[in-house]
Amino acid sequence: MLRPSLLTLKAALNKNSRPTAEFRATAVLLALTCALVLLFPEWFTNTIGSATSQAMLWLDSAILWFATAMLLLCLVLGAGPWGRLRLGAEHETPEFSTASWLAMLFAAGMGSGLVFWGVAEPLTHFANPPPGTNDATARQSMAFAATFFHWGLHAWAIYAIAGLAIAWFTYRQGAAESPSGVLQQGLSGLLPAGLLKALGGLADTLAILAVVFGVAAALANGTILLHEGLGQASGRTLPQAAAYVIILLSMGLVFLLSAMSGLRRGIRWLSSGNLLLALLLMCLVFVSSDQNAILQDLWQGIGQYLRILPEWSLQPQELDGSRSWSHGWTITYLLWWIAWAPFVGVFIARISRGRSVRAYLLGVLAVPVLFSICWFAVLGGAALAWNAEHQGNLLELVQADYTAPLFAWLGKLPAEWARLGSVMIWMACLLLFVFLVTSADSAAYVLGMLSEQGNPYPTQRSTLLWGGLTVVLAAGLLARDSADVNKTVAIAGAIPYAFLLLLQVLALIRSLLAELRRK
Repeated sequence: MLRPSLLTLKAALNKNSRPTAEFRATAVLLALTCALVLLFPEWFTNTIGSATSQAMLWLDSAILWFATAMLLLCLVLGAGPWGRLRLGAEHETPEFSTASWLAMLFAAGMGSGLVFWGVAEPLTHFANPPPGTNDATARQSMAFAATFFHWGLHAWAIYAIAGLAIAWFTYRQGAAESPSGVLQQGLSGLLPAGLLKALGGLADTLAILAVVFGVAAALANGTILLHEGLGQASGRTLPQAAAYVIILLSMGLVFLLSAMSGLRRGIRWLSSGNLLLALLLMCLVFVSSDQNAILQDLWQGIGQYLRILPEWSLQPQELDGSRSWSHGWTITYLLWWIAWAPFVGVFIARISRGRSVRAYLLGVLAVPVLFSICWFAVLGGAALAWNAEHQGNLLELVQADYTAPLFAWLGKLPAEWARLGSVMIWMACLLLFVFLVTSADSAAYVLGMLSEQGNPYPTQRSTLLWGGLTVVLAAGLLARDSADVNKTVAIAGAIPYAFLLLLQVLALIRSLLAELRRK
């Protein structure tokens, strides 16, 4: 194991690293891609969508089995003898407090998605029941079970293993803090050095592409939802094009300033504040809604989730003899998490030094999953209960536009506290804005690391470059103004990167088995 002094020296040397010619070429490729999206948005997104759909037809079962294998690996490592090993020197202490650590990993992982889909997904699955909904009584619990499956254990298991591979090889063996570092250190002696170098460069390049596409799609979706929310909050019809530009540029400016300020200031402070705001909004919705209905949805949804977990983990579900539902929801989500894995994995590794493998897995896997389940049960359950009680039109709204029901419902809740509904709309807008900023600033920071060979202190030039390209790509996606199109583009980089992520997992398993033999 590398001594702490050598790790410190490595970090100091990395401070002087600069983007290589390889990554300059990646930046040029992304710039050309952004130009195509801006000039020909419909052609570009249709082409990406067709290629992704075809890949899902061929690989749907393999994608599902891969995600399930990540979950099983988390359980084995956490419960086994590897759990006591530390990501760093044996007596090293964590760099960040547990509260700050959880806030940062959660905000980076999927915070903005929870706001966007918190009401929309349960309502969509209730309006259009997923596979396995045998009768009307199971309709509501299955709507939550499907949502929990998409945002639960499988998603965070992918993040956990991706981050663990980076942290293990970086803090115990002195590898570069990047996918290439994992491959070159973990597969050394198994594959030729030249092949490992090529695979490492390809892994980092595909990681950058996957991150930029994934975060750009999230920014585009968030901008669409913010436009809807600000219109509801202000009571005005905001001009779409101008509002999109102002919202996107505002987010871009804030997240770039935050990313350049580093982990200990902007990213850390925004993440902590956003988690507190999310908890406050969730509590306000809970106390002003039908608590019994929410708790019933939570309990029954968890029960259904545990019931479907084994079957859904092994076989893409069919609806009316077709897997199109699984492709549009389950497989798309799994690919989305894989697309974000290089960014979230590197970021989680960067903030997890000094923790034991068991504490790391428990924090990354259990805490965000429990919060996500509660979030969907509270927001989705409250919206469904309100819709049933008031004979509302939320189900029709969500089928026409995913962004419509959240703010339409918040504005009418609760009747006895007229002002609170308006306050909660503004809170949801602020929450979404800051969640998007914390995801994007973390991504810009990680992209800088990847482009500088794992440098844990990337230069501001790299951060600005990748952050700026991400904003431009998001602007091109907004020209289509479609959440479904954004989902498709978000996963474009996931399928090629999945093969290299599999190699990283094999490298991690090989190293952990060797560590066990030495013990």
